[in-house]
Parts: sequence; structure tokens; C-alpha cells
Amino acid sequence: MKKKSNLLLVLCCYLIFIILGAHSSVNLVLGSKYIINGGVSYFKVSISDKNIKNIMVKFQQHKISLMVIPKNQFIGFIGVNYDIQQGKYPIDISWERNNKKFTKKYYIIVQEGDYPSSKLKVDGKRVILNNLDRKRAADEKNMLKEQIFGNPHEIVHWNEKFNKPLTSVITSPFGVKRIFNGKKSSHHSGVDFRAPVGTKVKPINRGVVRLTKNLFYGGNVIIVDHGSNIFSSYSHLSEFKVREGDLVEKNQVLGLSGNTGRVTAPHLHLGIKLNGVTVNPITFIDLFNKVIFR
Repeated sequence: MKKKSNLLLVLCCYLIFIILGAHSSVNLVLGSKYIINGGVSYFKVSISDKNIKNIMVKFQQHKISLMVIPKNQFIGFIGVNYDIQQGKYPIDISWERNNKKFTKKYYIIVQEGDYPSSKLKVDGKRVILNNLDRKRAADEKNMLKEQIFGNPHEIVHWNEKFNKPLTSVITSPFGVKRIFNGKKSSHHSGVDFRAPVGTKVKPINRGVVRLTKNLFYGGNVIIVDHGSNIFSSYSHLSEFKVREGDLVEKNQVLGLSGNTGRVTAPHLHLGIKLNGVTVNPITFIDLFNKVIFR
């Protein structure tokens, strides 16, 4: 009986060792355990076993693109939806080791950002939509989600720090709660740069042009895919200088600023999609450069 008990104890210890060993061989460390809605954070994944493969990280059903760095480590960036509620949310990581799959959860706390509000006067047709315009806006939204943002390039195009597209003043920051014509409220999904009509607009980094099209809200819009599931968009342009499929460099002119779409005055609107989530462009640029190029 004593021998059976000892054998059972050994087996239990062995199983505990296997389980703990499998989980301790993959470790995720958050840059910060707190993040605001519309914000960006990052994490590092380190592995200590050469047999580990197929690492995947998900947050809010979005797969996070992982960038390889030296010493068996990966970096990923998490974007949080503006409309998410405050609370504690899981980050799910999975991997395979010796033909077995393992999973683990980490948690990040979402806090409400202190975003201001503003009242704007625009063309009433861009606020209270007729059936035709409502269908057009909805179709465009679905097209962007499925054909562009839902189909990112796996090739990494960016090759240096991200820049702002203009050096001018930001006239409207990300996240501002907006009331159009006193009736319809929304939030600002990017940042606006002061830009007279005809100002040259350059990409924030190297990438491939995925869209040059006139959209209902954004007017003439260019979308650039930088790889790593990072997209930048440039709205309200007066003229395109590139075509879809072009590989563009940071010093290349994409187009000229304008006042097309839903606008109050000429300007450039910059948007960022990170792993399928719209985030604060300035926060993303600053954090990405700090983490990747420090």
C-alpha cells in the first residue's frame, strides 16, 4: 500500500512538473496593466523552449500581430476599442509544444479616457442621411472591414520609425465627442492636422497603397498597409498622387489635402487601424517608436 502511495505521489509530482514546465516556458509581460478606451499598449512574449511553436495572442477576438525580436522574444501591440466598457479583460495566448496545445490568460484593465466634447456645423446631408446615402455609407464601411482591414498584408513593409504626415498644428485630437448640427453625436476616430487645400501629404511609414477612393464621410481617402496589421488612412484629400498597389516610401507624396467629405474646413484627417481596431494615431506612433526603436 505504501509503495502505491509513493508511486501515486511521484506521478502527481511529474504531472505538476510537466504542466508548470509547459506554462513557464512561455511568458507574457505587459508594458502596462492599464489602458484607456481608444488607447494602445504593448506586451512582450518570451519563450525558453525551442520546441514551442505556433504562438498566438488574441484580445477581444482580434488576433494580435507578433514581431520577432532577439533572444527568443516577440512584441505585440494591443488596441482597445473606443466604445468598450471599463473593466478587466483577458488576453489569450496559445502555443504548441511537442504536438500538444496549451493556453493561458493574462488580464488588462480598461479605464475611461478623459475625452473632451465639441459642437460642429456641417452639411445637413452628411448628418441626417437619406436612404441612398445611408446605404452607400454602410456599404463602404463593410467594404473597408472585409476587403481592406480584414485582409492585411503578411509582409512587413515599414522599415523605420513612424512619422506624423504633417508638421502642422493638430486642430482636433482623437476621441473628441462630437455633436453635429446639435443632433447626432459620435467621436473623432483620428486626428486632424491644419492643412490648406493643396498641402502635400506623405505616408507615416513605408507601405502599400490599398485604397484610393472617394467615400461618403472621408471624401477622397488613401489607405496604406504597413504590414504587421497596421493601416494608416488619409482623408478629405483634394487629389491623389498614387495608385492602389503602389509601394510608397516615407518621403513620397500620397496626395494633396482638401475639404472633400464631411468637413467644416480644409484639413487632413489621419486614422490608424491596429490589429483591426481604430486607435489614437499619436499614441500609437509615440509608443511604437519608443518600444521598437529605443
